[in-house]
Amino acid sequence: MTHTLLSSDDELAILLDSSASELCHSSDPAAFLDWIADAGPQLAPSLAAQLDPATGPASQFFRLMGANLYNQTPLAAHNFALRPLPTPTRNQPCLCGSGRKYKHCCIGMEDLSWLANYNMLRHVLDNCPQKTLAGLPATAVDTDAVADTAEQWLAEGDTVRALALLEPWFKTGDPLTRRHEPLFDLLMTIYLEENNPRKRKRLLEQACNAKDKGMRASAWQRKATILLDAGDEAGAWDAFAQTQRLDPDSPSLSFLELTLLCATGEIEQAKERAAFWLARLKRQRNISPDTLDLLAECTHDPEGALMGVLGEGGAPEDIDIARMLELLRAAPRPAARYELRGHGTEAMLVPSDAMARLELEWERQARATEPSQTSAPLDYPDIWHNAARWLALLQSQPELWHSFQVLDDLVADFDIAGGEAEHFQVLEPLLDRAAALLDCNLEVADPKGDYTLPWLMLENRPALRLLAHSTFHTQYREGYSPTFIRRAEQLMRLNPNDNTGMRDALSSAYIANSEFGKAIELAQQFAEEVLCTLPLNHVLALCLDDQKGKALSLLADIAGRFEVAIDMLLADRPEPPELSEYGVRVG
Repeated sequence: MTHTLLSSDDELAILLDSSASELCHSSDPAAFLDWIADAGPQLAPSLAAQLDPATGPASQFFRLMGANLYNQTPLAAHNFALRPLPTPTRNQPCLCGSGRKYKHCCIGMEDLSWLANYNMLRHVLDNCPQKTLAGLPATAVDTDAVADTAEQWLAEGDTVRALALLEPWFKTGDPLTRRHEPLFDLLMTIYLEENNPRKRKRLLEQACNAKDKGMRASAWQRKATILLDAGDEAGAWDAFAQTQRLDPDSPSLSFLELTLLCATGEIEQAKERAAFWLARLKRQRNISPDTLDLLAECTHDPEGALMGVLGEGGAPEDIDIARMLELLRAAPRPAARYELRGHGTEAMLVPSDAMARLELEWERQARATEPSQTSAPLDYPDIWHNAARWLALLQSQPELWHSFQVLDDLVADFDIAGGEAEHFQVLEPLLDRAAALLDCNLEVADPKGDYTLPWLMLENRPALRLLAHSTFHTQYREGYSPTFIRRAEQLMRLNPNDNTGMRDALSSAYIANSEFGKAIELAQQFAEEVLCTLPLNHVLALCLDDQKGKALSLLADIAGRFEVAIDMLLADRPEPPELSEYGVRVG
């Protein structure tokens, strides 16, 4: 009895979900097999149409499929453990219901072998109330299936449900064990992607202090890569030593050590250690051939072999970032390499001939494309994929550290307005250098501050973007501080049209620092502003500056344009705006 399983994805998903729903209502296997024998052909008609009638009715195939599904479905009634049906002996009746002996029927059937590794937990949890998720840590559920379910929900954009599934495992007070490892790794990644450094740090500390050695080893390994990403090489090596003491024979430890060696430029030593680990792991059982092949490649080219293989914990990008920071620390002091060319009071930053030639080479090696605005779009080409080439160029041509284009490319790949603390440790030295580089160029080319740098002149955009990033980064870290105001004012002076969108934040900063006159003057420069922040801040500044008559007059003039915003501000309990898939819904 042989059958193929060539059903559409939607059809199969409906069948699996319906099966889980049926089993959640009743865990009786006989009733379930009767149900799927009848419902299967209706729920998966294209699959049923492919079955050979000569082998028996479609109900037999679906009954056999049902037995396989039952064996793979962890149910609440069974404490979320699997309770597979007994496999018939050769002479017992086959589970498909054909009436024939198992040895003469489905004993050799392999078409449903994929179900042996299929995760039915996801379908079960889709049919359970939300409160079920919080109780899973107290059950016998397979944590690999839990992690896989969370990953599926994440892929579908349901981060909230993924967190509801994972977080209870670390709030029960029970000791963390190896069972928690796949959940720990995934939750750390979610906190990274969701820009939640506090929860991520707390989870990491909890795992690093677990009583279980395996859990501690996994956590310290993760910590090593985080510290390396942040440029703390000494801390990364200390974390590696902790991991080594806890789990000296772990295959993943070999790649962590090679990653650290490559990040610190110890390539020859990395080759030697790769040979050591290769010989050592060959003597162990259950080491995958892929692992040994990768280590063999590392004995010749560790950087190239590791490129693109490791994940967030120990990614090649971590190596590249650490190497980039090392080159930045050794870079020459910022020096002027640009002149101003323009007409009247408007000018553009033009690199020297030597710098222009170097920037052309940079473009060839990095293949970078600057974003059109301050922030990079979602499809921004990631220059870290080409890091080996441009890192070598930076090492041989440190003069490139005087280039706004180079710094702009390096900064554009990081999230300025809210990200991991490790990202900030990468951004700050780049942004500090960019600010110093702009100052020294303007001191030479425009000591009196006579010129503006219009955004419409493409040559100015790298420097303006960098200054905008530096200013927004300062706001994120310090709020409306004097440093933020100073940088924002410089940006507004250089780019009076405010193409980088600084005026709203600067207006709020003036008011927060009781500089009401400056807030009023800034709002008057943009009297036809179409967004609500600046005009309403204008009203507020006038009121706080004891110009209540002008404030009321202005409010009457703009009330019709900003009625929704004003009503929301005045409401005792303002309703949150309706969201769309792209953010706040227009209107």
